[in-house]
Amino acid sequence: MPSTRASILAQEIKDRQKTNIDGHQFVPFEWLVDLLTLDVIEEVLSEGKIELYERRPIAKAVVESERKTFATLVLVGEPDRIYDFKRTDPGVDEGGPDNKLPLTMTHLSHVFDRQEVGDAFFEKQFLFLVPTFPQGVPHRVIPDEIRLPSLKPNVDPNAKGAKTPGGHFGVVSKEKLPPPKYGQSDEDCMTLVRKMLKAKGGDGYKGELRCLHLLNEIRHPCILELCGSYTQQQTHNFLFTEATGGDLYDLLRKNERPPEFRTNEAMYLAICGLVSALEQLHYYTNDDLKIELLGCHHDLKPRNILVDGGRFILADFGLTIMTTVQDLQQLAEDRDLYFDAPERLDYTLPQPVKKEIGPPSVIWSLGAILAVIFAYMRGGPNEVENFRNKRTFFYKPQEDGGMIILKSFHDRGKPNDGVEEWFATKDKPSTVVEEDLVALIWDMLKIEPAKRPGIRAVLRRLRCIALKEAAKPIMDHLLEAPIEPGKPREPLEYAVERQVFLEWLTMVSDASRLDKLEFLHTDEMFDQVHRTVSAIRSEFQPLSQAARDDSPLFARLRRLNDQLLACLDEADEYSARTRAELKVMPRAREIAKEGGVSGAGRPPAAVPESEREMEPYRLNEKVKLLLSVENVMHLMTESKSSVRKLDASSISRFKDEKREDNGINEEEKEEKEDDDMDPGEVHAFWTGTLVDDNGSSTPVIVEDLDIGPAFSETTTSEKLFEGLEQVLVGLTPELATRFQVLSCAGIYHDIKRRRIRLTYHYPNTGIPLAVARPRVRDLAQVLREHADPFDYEQRIIVSLDDRLQLAHDLATAVFEFHKMNWWHKNISSRLGDADYSNKMHSEAACFAYWHPDYAGADAADMQTASGYLAEYDYYGLGLVLLEIGIWCPLWRMVNINTTERGEIRAQLRSLWVPLLASAVGNKYAQAVDACLSGKLSECQSGKVTDKEKVDLAFEQLVLRPLGTLVGS
Repeated sequence: MPSTRASILAQEIKDRQKTNIDGHQFVPFEWLVDLLTLDVIEEVLSEGKIELYERRPIAKAVVESERKTFATLVLVGEPDRIYDFKRTDPGVDEGGPDNKLPLTMTHLSHVFDRQEVGDAFFEKQFLFLVPTFPQGVPHRVIPDEIRLPSLKPNVDPNAKGAKTPGGHFGVVSKEKLPPPKYGQSDEDCMTLVRKMLKAKGGDGYKGELRCLHLLNEIRHPCILELCGSYTQQQTHNFLFTEATGGDLYDLLRKNERPPEFRTNEAMYLAICGLVSALEQLHYYTNDDLKIELLGCHHDLKPRNILVDGGRFILADFGLTIMTTVQDLQQLAEDRDLYFDAPERLDYTLPQPVKKEIGPPSVIWSLGAILAVIFAYMRGGPNEVENFRNKRTFFYKPQEDGGMIILKSFHDRGKPNDGVEEWFATKDKPSTVVEEDLVALIWDMLKIEPAKRPGIRAVLRRLRCIALKEAAKPIMDHLLEAPIEPGKPREPLEYAVERQVFLEWLTMVSDASRLDKLEFLHTDEMFDQVHRTVSAIRSEFQPLSQAARDDSPLFARLRRLNDQLLACLDEADEYSARTRAELKVMPRAREIAKEGGVSGAGRPPAAVPESEREMEPYRLNEKVKLLLSVENVMHLMTESKSSVRKLDASSISRFKDEKREDNGINEEEKEEKEDDDMDPGEVHAFWTGTLVDDNGSSTPVIVEDLDIGPAFSETTTSEKLFEGLEQVLVGLTPELATRFQVLSCAGIYHDIKRRRIRLTYHYPNTGIPLAVARPRVRDLAQVLREHADPFDYEQRIIVSLDDRLQLAHDLATAVFEFHKMNWWHKNISSRLGDADYSNKMHSEAACFAYWHPDYAGADAADMQTASGYLAEYDYYGLGLVLLEIGIWCPLWRMVNINTTERGEIRAQLRSLWVPLLASAVGNKYAQAVDACLSGKLSECQSGKVTDKEKVDLAFEQLVLRPLGTLVGS
């Protein structure tokens, strides 16, 4: 007889049966869900008597809430009877047949006509009634006939009988659950630890259950997680996740440390996690439950500390107390006397009497555990055993009784001479970290409970120890022998950031003694700080050999140090930076005299006023700034050039620029945020009035040149200042007109704002200044403020001829400078100085105008990098010409903050350059594309040409076509 779909399904269900630890068969519900799909159920129903139109709805109902019932019916050969369950049970709509299982024989007699079928159903239904333990499910009482999903272990016939582990109140066993999906290997099984409590009355069980559920609300990674709890066959059971590394007692017996604890730093971090869990236990609060309790573990010992990966996990809460502050003191039973606090027993009586203990007793036990861990870190398991033997003493509780050998950390309530002897005979702690740990252990092992530190103080000091251990490789590197003659000096940036780190570490050391540093009070902040220290550890070695202040390495180190200081409160952060500045200045002067201040040789870019307020907090810049100001003051005094030296008091901001009609101060307006502002926009020019000695006034434009790190080195600052004066001397009115630049009116030093200020004669526009109300604006601002070239409301019209003339004038000016081998290196539509350098770490708005092939200071190999090429200037010019032609700023055409420069060029050429033809004509569009495409650097062979050929190509493909447009 051919097999039916129902018989095949029945066999597949049988194949999924597993045997549990009690020898009973069961089928995991997840495996049943995977098997009983909607299509499979409908196929089985199609072989029976159920009408076609009813099969699909019934199959859907089975999928929703009747899989267990349907599987049972398949096994007894009556799948069609699923219809009868819905017909005879008026309460199924409240949850479905599966929620009614297990069904009684009485109930089944109303469903099945034949008793043997009912008997078979009654037996088979228990295959599928397997409980699960999802997170958050309360304690359950499981009927004795329900089968648990714990798999029966594979028994090794050659293995000897092993003792079942257990504690004072229960038996502990490991049990595996079936893998999540049918067919997976047993290696994918989840292992749980079951603790079955010994019979001791309901109160003890209820107390531990309450404690465990409260602790589960903490969600601390170092508190053993309760996966579920249940009562069956009059025994109470708790299920926990498995800790794969055993317990701390086992760890301390290993000759070789596990990989996760190969370093002392890993041990300290694990200890910090454990103590953090104890701190949570000691100060338990739950806002949802509106309770505030204090807890004590009361059985803290290595056996009750599990090891999982790199964590120590607090476990075995059989003696844990969760109680109110008023009822904190409790009696403990069955303590491990080796780690017991001296106040637990009154040893002065013939028969020791148990005494009240509280949180200080936990501190004692924790201190004893730390002492054993310290012994292990110093000498492995042999030293642990040696320390154990040193603590041995004999105790005779009664005169007529026998002697008891004890190895606790105290001697009948008094100091144990063996403990003191072990610490005295051991080699003196070799590091500051070990000294701090030993000092903490002694404080925790004070005989008088009131003199021991609280758990929060212990945690704070341990976190300081862990951070100092993490910083030890950094300190070892910083304390190396001084640089030998002939070797390169350390960069100033390295010296500055090193001192910042040392000041921060000093504050960490101070926090060991004082309750300071908020970041040591939370797990999240401590973890973040430790990650930052670890990152800094990997930075110092290569940085000590670096030679350029614009290296990305220094930028990363500055950011990491800033992260450390940001964790301090405002006063501590300021103190750390101030002390670092004070201590590093002598070294900074030495480096400056030796020519070791990197970053010299270029004038600095303008700094936004908003960023200027933060400059004092950028310590490396602050130190170089102090040196730079000293040098500039000296250079201004000693200058012999013909450039006019002005007095700062002779320059005043133009009165009509100071305040607009709406009453807003123009300086304030420039600093005011604007959501529509070009990212990184900087205002470095302003108009003013120069009053001569004879009282006459001259309108001028003032350019702010920030005094930055470029002037910090004496020799370099002299060269920079000399070059600056030579340029200004050459800016005669005749040359200024030819090069489309302003002629120089003088120079002065604004000490208050730390700037060199260059003054230029206001161009002769033929319009009186009182009427023109001059305001210096860059092209980017004009494009932003007047998005439409025809602004009739403000009577501003930027005609096509104006745009073409502007484009031609700019192209001509750049070409004239290139004739003199003078490259701008920073062409954009926004204000800013010519860069004269390879610095790449500027604002995003300026960075976007750089040629995609130019790596600057970010080049992977500076030895083979091409440096700056003439075509790179023309590329930036091409972007400005594109903005003029479209009359739209670059940052509105493409996202300059997140888009790579190569992608920026591709998008502009494919989307925006074609629009130029309709906006300003084909010649203009072709000229712009020549700047952007790379045609200027191509000769007939397709190779990069020299500068002269690039300039000739620019004249032919760009300047000449633009000239014809202006001429027409």
